[in-house]
Amino acid sequence: MNIAVIGVGQLGSRHLQGLSKLPQDCTLHIVDPSESSIAEAHKRIKEVKCAKSKKVFSHYTPETLPSSIELAVVATTADTRLAAMKSLFCSSSVRFLILEKVLFQNPLDFAEAKNLLDTKSINCWVNCPRRVYSDYSSLREFFGSEHLTFMNVNGGDWGLGCNAIHFLDLLALFSGQSEFKFDTSSLDRETRDGKREGFIEISGTLRGDCSGISFALRSAWGGKGRHIISLYSDTKVAVIDEIGSKVWRINEDTSECTDFNVPFQSNLTTSLVNSILTDGTCDLPTYDESLLVHMPFLKALSTHLGSGVSNGSVPIT
Repeated sequence: MNIAVIGVGQLGSRHLQGLSKLPQDCTLHIVDPSESSIAEAHKRIKEVKCAKSKKVFSHYTPETLPSSIELAVVATTADTRLAAMKSLFCSSSVRFLILEKVLFQNPLDFAEAKNLLDTKSINCWVNCPRRVYSDYSSLREFFGSEHLTFMNVNGGDWGLGCNAIHFLDLLALFSGQSEFKFDTSSLDRETRDGKREGFIEISGTLRGDCSGISFALRSAWGGKGRHIISLYSDTKVAVIDEIGSKVWRINEDTSECTDFNVPFQSNLTTSLVNSILTDGTCDLPTYDESLLVHMPFLKALSTHLGSGVSNGSVPIT
């Protein structure tokens, strides 16, 4: 059974670590045009004690991959993701696919990618993993039948452009729907260079509504404070400090502070891919589900940036 990781940078190499811990007998294939990235990926695999049983092959292009791939993870940056998918599908038949976020930079790419997935009957999920954190599942039980009324994410420079999609997906999970409306009037007009060359980052406050739940996501340029997530219903409040590993549950009569666990991506990948290979599914959002979150978000940012973007593409990843 062949499993491939397309793009083995920082995040792709963590996926690779997770795949190396799979209980299934499989061969791992690394695809990246960078020799240094491939070398670093091999170092990451060696950090995993049980990885010795896995055969690992390196490729500089998908063209040399086996003709049949059971599962592939596409962890390239957003600007090259569609091209990476096309190249992969031209070389190999793929049964299961996991895509990193942000999916694409141009809203037009979403329809082309969906057509490819549908035509080739590929089951696809998007790596927005907060919905599979056990502590967020516990918070859904805490709120019970009460509907959320507001979500607030507030902090320092946490990278709103590149990371807001994680919190929007979480909101879609809690609401059970993905009907988004965005208000970009409180976003800063100026952008700045992102952590990766060729990408931008956005700051200010992104407001909106998801199926009746209001939200505000605020990131302050140069701010050092860690982001805090607050969820509100009519009678209950949850405050999550992911970096500090704490969560406060507050209702009308009591409050409680407990630990909050943020699992490593490598451990998540092991669990998620094992579920896919065993049961044919996992708890990540499907491509179609994630499209309903990504599309209005990208269109809102594109409108906000106006002439600052080329052909409607928003250079985030």
